[in-house]
Amino acid sequence: MLITISRVIKESSLSNILMTIMLLVLKLAELISYPLLFIALIFYPENRILFAAFLALYLVLPKINSSADNLLLALGNDNRMEKIKQSFSRCVNIDFEFFESEKGQEIFSKAVATTNSSKSAFSLLYQKLIKQISAVLYIIISLFFVFSTQNRALTLSYAVFLFLVILVFFSFEMARGKKKSMFKKEENSLMRNIRYLEKISRIRESAEVLDYYSAEEYIKDKFSEQEFSYDEKQKKYMADTRILVLSEYIISFLLCIFALLSDAPAANAVMLFSLLYQGIKTAEIFASSTSEVAVISRQIDDYYAFIDWGCDKKKDNLDQKLKSISFENVSFSYESAKDKKVLKNISLEISADEKIGIVGLNGAGKTTLIKLLIGLYDAKEGSVSINGRTVSGIANVFDCFSCIFQDDTVLPMSVRENILFGRKMDEKKYNAVIEKSGLDKILEKKKVSDTVEIPSFYVKNGTDFSLGEIQHLYLARALYKDAPFFIMDEPTAALDPVEEAKLFSSFNSLLEDKGGIFITHRCSSLKGFKRILVIADGEIVEDGSYDELIKKGGYYAGLLSEQAALFSR
Repeated sequence: MLITISRVIKESSLSNILMTIMLLVLKLAELISYPLLFIALIFYPENRILFAAFLALYLVLPKINSSADNLLLALGNDNRMEKIKQSFSRCVNIDFEFFESEKGQEIFSKAVATTNSSKSAFSLLYQKLIKQISAVLYIIISLFFVFSTQNRALTLSYAVFLFLVILVFFSFEMARGKKKSMFKKEENSLMRNIRYLEKISRIRESAEVLDYYSAEEYIKDKFSEQEFSYDEKQKKYMADTRILVLSEYIISFLLCIFALLSDAPAANAVMLFSLLYQGIKTAEIFASSTSEVAVISRQIDDYYAFIDWGCDKKKDNLDQKLKSISFENVSFSYESAKDKKVLKNISLEISADEKIGIVGLNGAGKTTLIKLLIGLYDAKEGSVSINGRTVSGIANVFDCFSCIFQDDTVLPMSVRENILFGRKMDEKKYNAVIEKSGLDKILEKKKVSDTVEIPSFYVKNGTDFSLGEIQHLYLARALYKDAPFFIMDEPTAALDPVEEAKLFSSFNSLLEDKGGIFITHRCSSLKGFKRILVIADGEIVEDGSYDELIKKGGYYAGLLSEQAALFSR
């Protein structure tokens, strides 16, 4: 816990730390003001100025501290916003495999919960920490004051009482904290489901499907089911909490009565009462804040578990030019189905300027092979390397590849920005890419410039591209990146046959002297390739040129014949 809190403080600004210390002094002064008022009244009855000063402190400090609490919350929210920025940066750079795993999703959900509102862990940390420290300081100061009276019975009574009250409150708060942790764990799972349902019911892409299947009532029922489950768990947690709070107050009240029935002199009894009364409040503050700080600390640990994920992996840049790619006895299975191998004992050598076609049925393992190559997944068995270096140890591995994925992304911005993706504008190179990709003809046909924003649903005065047209934008983006090796993963799925034929025939000219991999499930698309890899059930079953594979009359020839027969019907 201390390590976690010290890390948060270390990452905080100096002004925030100094402000927190000042507010701590104010909070401590508020706790002390009540017993000081009684002490001034009992031991200095003739000193009205002293009494007036303590009375003013007693009346004014709570209001000042109420404003201070708001300031603490503001400081916490400033800190929270910085953590959101940090987590966003981590989202962009964290391993893709992390987000696809159940464990990764759980860690990410917990991390989001620490920053998702003004009542989350980072927002409340300063507030709770100040309460905890000020309570400890008050207890120390009050014990020292009682001890200074040199009344051994009074000192012992107060110390024992304070210890018992703290013990009672602390025991109850720990029990409540444990219940809260269990509730939070269940809440995270439920809220993840609820957020997903909200997302599905609101995004444009799913609207037509939901409408077509008249799924409105079904979504409502699923949402209500999740919400009811959440409400039931929350009610049970709140009922348990109320029982705990009521019990701790009853026990502390009995302890207070017991302490006041002691044989102390009248003046000491009044002073003892003021110290005991404030002691109960302070013990409650200490116990509750300690419990809350412990919970907050665990939640912040969840945040840092996400931030630190994979940071212990040592990676260095690949400085030399890409020369070769190799797979050595690579087998792979996903976390969700460890007993099922998607790839089995793959061994493969690819030169930097080689242009390869990969073909196989859906689910054969083609895309998984590519994800291992570009470092989205780590090979658990065997190794994937570039220039003899393991891909998982290369920090700039993405710089080696220009990719078009099956499920590429359009951001709500201009066509030009979607191509550049933050890269520096090179007018000559950009114009060449627009022409090569065929995007210039699409813009001309639509009578818009590359500054038009897409898609129209998210931006004002925007336009929309069809699935086929958007593939040309993806191609332009990959070409502008200008990496030494191209990968096109099923880029023709949304293209019509004529456009598909044009893209395949221009593949060699598009890449010029660069190497590349073209993935498809259509055998006829690879007719012009000098090397074709055929993948079936996670294994490379054939490797050769188009003519060699046809002459062999094996899996590829059979698949080509089967697909041709389907199209000829």
